[in-house]
Amino acid sequence: MKRTGIGFAVFGSAVLGLILAGCASSGKYPSADIGEPKDTLSADTYFASAPTAQTRDKELSDCLMLVAGQVSIRDRVEVRYTVSGNMVRSELGYDQDYSVTLLDRMQVLTVSQTGNGTSAVVRITGKSPYKVPRVAIDDRMDGNGLPRWVSKKPEGTGFVTAVGTVRVSANPASAPGYADMNAIGALLPEISEPTVSGSAKTYAKTLHGAFIARRWYSPGDNMYYSLAVLPR
Repeated sequence: MKRTGIGFAVFGSAVLGLILAGCASSGKYPSADIGEPKDTLSADTYFASAPTAQTRDKELSDCLMLVAGQVSIRDRVEVRYTVSGNMVRSELGYDQDYSVTLLDRMQVLTVSQTGNGTSAVVRITGKSPYKVPRVAIDDRMDGNGLPRWVSKKPEGTGFVTAVGTVRVSANPASAPGYADMNAIGALLPEISEPTVSGSAKTYAKTLHGAFIARRWYSPGDNMYYSLAVLPR
């Protein structure tokens, strides 16, 4: 079984790491698993956005591979999350071979192409194996121009949530993916105990069913926000 690792670190506002998903957009941009009504999350619909490439077909192909990665992570992901002072590092490991097998099950619902690249909403056909909790997410805006779930994450029985953030730096195309990874990593302090070494706390756990329920870009502070949900 082939696994691929993804990691990043946040030092104040500096960002280092690898891309998981997406390119920049403004305001509320489509995210995986947003259904109607707002408190009903989907088990089979995902969003991804890829930066400009040599051709539009290549951009769409990149979107599909990013969606495949999201589904693989939802299926099973090995997470290592380290906090030390103002540094946070999240590392994800998932089955890359499984991602490839998903390509034949993808149905592209919508495609948006701009000068910044291509974004797509994609459905995974067939029966979904994933448990979908009912999560009441407050999408109303607060006084800072952010969705209320950013400052007050959803709580309830049957799930845990965490918010990940990242400031856009020299490579804005990778920023949404960093926020996604940070959100998934931040689930671990909610459900596990750390190993402590000096000032560093490290959490490690394998998750099943974790996904991104909301994403937001705030041009005012040049930040991306992601809301991760883990069924219990």
